[in-house]
Amino acid sequence: MPRLVGDDRRFYSRFEVAVKTAGNPAALAPQLRAAVREVAPDAAVELEPLSNRVAESVGEPRFAMTILASFAILALALASVGLYGVLSYGVSQRRRELGVRSALGASRRRLMTMVIGEALVVTSIGLVTGLAGAILATRLMQGALFGIAPLDPVSFLTGPIVLIPVALVASAIPALRAASTDPAEALRGE
Repeated sequence: MPRLVGDDRRFYSRFEVAVKTAGNPAALAPQLRAAVREVAPDAAVELEPLSNRVAESVGEPRFAMTILASFAILALALASVGLYGVLSYGVSQRRRELGVRSALGASRRRLMTMVIGEALVVTSIGLVTGLAGAILATRLMQGALFGIAPLDPVSFLTGPIVLIPVALVASAIPALRAASTDPAEALRGE
């Protein structure tokens, strides 16, 4: 192999070589060092697996994505708890009204359908408003998004997929309780 002398060394101030091995890469290290020393005796030789280099290159974006995903999950959990609390409180406040409706002949099924339908309307309005705000916010966040489209369908469908069942449960449980109560007891309760 030729030796580098004089001005030839400046062209090789830094270079990287990728070597694919069938076995343990560490076992090939002495031969690689010897081959580099033949061409450039003064060169510093660093050997590391390609997986380390790949991990370093995506480490920072992956960390940012993990933080953002954690905040998104936390926000979804808080939205679920808040939605559940608001809807179940609203239905429990209407207990007397549901008792009056029941006393006037409304069936248990009719009361449940009415309460759940109203809860879904309120939830749908909130979801549409929130999704519209999120679509507008993606323009501001576009630089922070890594490996994902600004209008990613999975991201925009996760909220409704989680919050609609929460709204159903949050309104069905108290509505079932309220519809199961004796109308006379509900009317006397206040």
